Amino acid sequence: MNGLVAVLGAGGGVGLHTARQLMRSGARLRLGARRPETVRSVVSPDAGTAGATAEVVAVDLWDDAALAAFCDGASVVVNCAGPSYEVVDRVALAALASGAHYVDPGGDVPLWRALSHEQWAGRGLAAVINAGLMPGLTSVLPHWLADGLVERRSLTAYVGLLDRMTPVGAAEYLLTLAGEHGEAMAAWREGRRRSRALGPASGVRVPFFSSPVDLQPYLSLETERLASSLGLSDVDWWNVFDGEGHVLRTLARLQADGPGGDLAASAAVLCEAAELDLFGRAPYQTLVFQLDGVTGDGIEERHTALLRGTDTYALTAAVASFSASRLLEDAVPPGAHHVQDAVEADALCAWLREQPEVTVLERFTSPTTVDGTAERSGDGHDVEEGVL
Repeated sequence: MNGLVAVLGAGGGVGLHTARQLMRSGARLRLGARRPETVRSVVSPDAGTAGATAEVVAVDLWDDAALAAFCDGASVVVNCAGPSYEVVDRVALAALASGAHYVDPGGDVPLWRALSHEQWAGRGLAAVINAGLMPGLTSVLPHWLADGLVERRSLTAYVGLLDRMTPVGAAEYLLTLAGEHGEAMAAWREGRRRSRALGPASGVRVPFFSSPVDLQPYLSLETERLASSLGLSDVDWWNVFDGEGHVLRTLARLQADGPGGDLAASAAVLCEAAELDLFGRAPYQTLVFQLDGVTGDGIEERHTALLRGTDTYALTAAVASFSASRLLEDAVPPGAHHVQDAVEADALCAWLREQPEVTVLERFTSPTTVDGTAERSGDGHDVEEGVL
């Protein structure tokens, strides 16, 4: 890889994984952190491939001069520092001023509203946001399934994450439930959002999960963009909760308290609940997408994608690091983009399969029956966890 990639927040969970992945691909890196000692292991002699180099610098993103110096000379700036609801476009503007492309694993609604497509395009630069797991990969994988379907009708998604939470990650997650990012209990019906179209379910079996789980429906703005982009009539999106239910009960209590509480305190409580659900178990991420449509030959088919991972932060980083590699190759058009509009789904999936934290990434096709359900032999309901 040519050019320098500057990774800000390289001492955090996502930042460390982003740095490691880019080192393995042979990138030249500048790694910025408030505490540089947390990043030293990334630049050990055996951390990367031939040609990979990394310098570690101390940087405070709230120091204008330090941030400008960090971005200076970089071809791509990857912002893994947070929280994004405070940072918004601060790092993006510093990257733009220095003449660098920009990648953000998060950002979502506030950052997208702050970015100017025309401003980035006018400089011949690209900004790619939502380049993470959710949002991000949760849009890329359905687009990956759409290949071969000339008519896309409906999507059902099951997203289950059992993992630790950082205080920043927990705060970001709580904010996504506050209304600006989406709506609980809503679904996509006949091409538009319909409130209270779905309700929660407990102790149910769903494809590719080995034991009964609890489901919470949620329609995010990312999913609405996805539904519009693919021309879908209906979308059912289910967040899957496993374990002893500590996270689910904590979320219910925090939502019942309403907005206006202490976000940091609420995030700390949610982190504790995640630890309790994880106790005695291995972290996992299971994402299942079922897209129903019609092929060019008029055949009704269901396309199913299954992704299994072992680390939420590594999966988030994989999307960010791939986006950075594409920007180094000038493979993204100038302007501001959501990740699913900036990268090729096939190429990203190939990159993901190279990451050790991705244990399964497969796509299945099955014909559908007269009533619109998939034939059992191809639907994956009989597949146990960890088995294809």
